[in-house]
Amino acid sequence: MSLDGSTVNIEDKPLLWIEEEYYLTYKANTFVLPTNAGNDIWAGDAVDYAAVAIIIIENKSLTTDFTSTLLSKFRNLSRLLLSQNSITTVDVTNNPLLERLFVGNTNVSSIDLSNNPLLINFGAGNANLSTLDLSNNPLLTELRIWGNNLSTIDLSNNPLVETLELFANTNITNIDLSNNTLLTYVRTQSTKSDELVNSQMLIDLDGHGLSNGYFQSSIFGGGSLTTAGTTAKTNLQGKGWTIVGI
Repeated sequence: MSLDGSTVNIEDKPLLWIEEEYYLTYKANTFVLPTNAGNDIWAGDAVDYAAVAIIIIENKSLTTDFTSTLLSKFRNLSRLLLSQNSITTVDVTNNPLLERLFVGNTNVSSIDLSNNPLLINFGAGNANLSTLDLSNNPLLTELRIWGNNLSTIDLSNNPLVETLELFANTNITNIDLSNNTLLTYVRTQSTKSDELVNSQMLIDLDGHGLSNGYFQSSIFGGGSLTTAGTTAKTNLQGKGWTIVGI
């Protein structure tokens, strides 16, 4: 029996929705099968889902819930790009091979990354995150989480991070970079990091010994760097670093 013209749940036929790009006719968490689509009741076999490694659906005005039911079928998913949509839910707890995840410019307020140990790049700029646990993501090299509602950030288990964007998280008071020895691009302006925190970040970056980096920050409440912080800034500039804002 044909389902032409019917409205179906995305969770029931996620492969059909993604591969055929029926999201162009989305209705929240459903999509409409086009008329005369042919064999439109096909929902994909396990081998078909296993072949999907990349899903890119950005800037499509989606309001879809990317639940574990929807995403769990894609066990081999390595890249999921959903930025610039009105989505609120992205559950990747059943995607252990995920390496790149981007949910920037969405309404996602929480995300569980505890089952994504291979994650390399995570982008959630201008989302709605208030908490973020990165303790099970030791391979992260790029972290862009600017413009959220975070009040704390713990990077102690992310020693491979090279790029860090934390700016415009206006409630963050402390940023510890002591374990992030590969950092060469750091932006922490518009947080509540004071002169002591900024000075220590510069001291840590100087101690890591890398050259030709970029550091942009601001001192919350005004004030000046400590003597040790000023020395670290000078040392970094001598090694080719660009220091902006402090």
